[in-house]
Amino acid sequence: MLSYMKQITYILTPLVLLGMLVVASPAQASSLRPNISVDTTVQADANALSGRSESAVELRARLDVEKRERDTRREEMEDARTEYEDTRQEYKDERGAFLDIRTRWNTATGEEKHALRADVTVRAKAFLDKSVATLVTKLNRIKAWVQNHPRISDEVEAEVTIKIDAEIAAIEGAVTSLESESTTLEEIQAMSARVRSRLATYHETVQEIIGKMKDSRIEHAQTKLLDIATQIEARIVYYTDLGVDLDSEREHLARVKAQVDAAGTAEEIRASFHAMQEVIAELKASVKASAEAQAEIQ
Repeated sequence: MLSYMKQITYILTPLVLLGMLVVASPAQASSLRPNISVDTTVQADANALSGRSESAVELRARLDVEKRERDTRREEMEDARTEYEDTRQEYKDERGAFLDIRTRWNTATGEEKHALRADVTVRAKAFLDKSVATLVTKLNRIKAWVQNHPRISDEVEAEVTIKIDAEIAAIEGAVTSLESESTTLEEIQAMSARVRSRLATYHETVQEIIGKMKDSRIEHAQTKLLDIATQIEARIVYYTDLGVDLDSEREHLARVKAQVDAAGTAEEIRASFHAMQEVIAELKASVKASAEAQAEIQ
């Protein structure tokens, strides 16, 4: 009977990966990932216990590949973030320069006003160019995050990519003649008006995308939690067959599964995660107590 005391540690193995389910943002995910480690020997033993044939060497090789893939995804997300922040700073610089020259132009008269017109046109053109670039790089940053996030479904990724590409095309289409050297101030004003008319749709699109991303991550977390619940159920059956009374843990797990199914927010997912931890702790304690009782009898 004592031989299965060591096996109770395998119940905790799925929780090594569970910490990544409750992360609320890319920044939090980046700060959390370096702290997550997997004992390949324990994982391999757990695989064998559940009928899997992956050895410790094979597991390590697979984890190394997955790490390289994560590093590549993280680099692409970081590159998109850096590009957006750089472009946003350039936008702020151009905005300041434009507002300065516009103020001078608005207060000027006669020949001075006429002389400033060319400078105003140049600055207005640069400001509009950076305004559009900021909108586009923000969308590209979101797209890179969606395409490289492991907990965004393929369906949501495809849908979001189509929406973002369409929005980028619409924004860039509003300033088709911006690159022409002969663009007049009036043409720039007309293009600016077209871009402004797109902003409401732009913000609606961004909010819709964010909503889809949140929903996809919650669904992913629900799936993983239910997968772990299935593993726990298998452990309950295993120890019940060995004579351990686990009716309370079985009922508790059923309640937690219902809680996971009903979860619709990140907070509810976190609560479900902690409830699952409680079930595992109870199961571990019950199995340990049963083993100790059998040891005393022997």
